Amino acid sequence: MEDARNCEHQVEKMLKDPQRRQDKSPRSLSPWEYCIHRDVNRVPHEISVAMCLCQGCVINQDEDASYNSVPVCGQMMVLWRMQCPHDPNKYVVKKEVISIPVACTCVKPVYSK
Repeated sequence: MEDARNCEHQVEKMLKDPQRRQDKSPRSLSPWEYCIHRDVNRVPHEISVAMCLCQGCVINQDEDASYNSVPVCGQMMVLWRMQCPHDPNKYVVKKEVISIPVACTCVKPVYSK
């Protein structure tokens, strides 16, 4: 039950912070916060990643475990710097599209029969 108390504490803290009232996260049924993911070999070097604060969804200011909070992802193109296999003094740049969590949403859980 530690997760539920942490979720409720985080939601309560976010709702009381006047700077965060304009943010969508505290008003969401699945609140989230952002952390920065850093990688010196990637461009951009820093990417904001959403992390869901609750496992369940916040309904009437209480976490309801009969629902799930899940990340919503968006696609982003990044460049990776890799050492050239033939010359260690040179680098190769590789383009890749990656999936980045940008927010969280509330969903019904999937049950298998």
